[in-house]
Amino acid sequence: MSFDKYHDHTSTFTKFFENCNPYRMGSCRNHPNSYFVDKYNLILSDVNYVLAMSHSSSASIYVPSYASASIGTGSQVMIVNWSGVTLSVAAGPGATLLSVDSSTRIRTRYSAATLIKMGLDTWLLTGDITN
Repeated sequence: MSFDKYHDHTSTFTKFFENCNPYRMGSCRNHPNSYFVDKYNLILSDVNYVLAMSHSSSASIYVPSYASASIGTGSQVMIVNWSGVTLSVAAGPGATLLSVDSSTRIRTRYSAATLIKMGLDTWLLTGDITN
């Protein structure tokens, strides 16, 4: 799977980038269109994107159940902890999150993890994660 799109979720606004390298942000097209808070619920348009999360304080990303976002089985979302603060992933209402040792935090600055939709309401978090 190739992640050819890039979402940069910052503490004040969201930038959407298409067909770019996150390390060469000047070459990306910037499409700000939504605000980000410290609790973010994944949505269908996040699939096959890299979400670079940058905050001054801790933040959480919630994986949805199929009833709240019709994301198909096999879909993937990559998350990067861009700032190094506590970045956690949690199951939203009706969803289940699986991971090694029940780890839910993306470890440190520049660490990355991938969410994979394994079943109707089941997600797998894998990558550079910790408790």
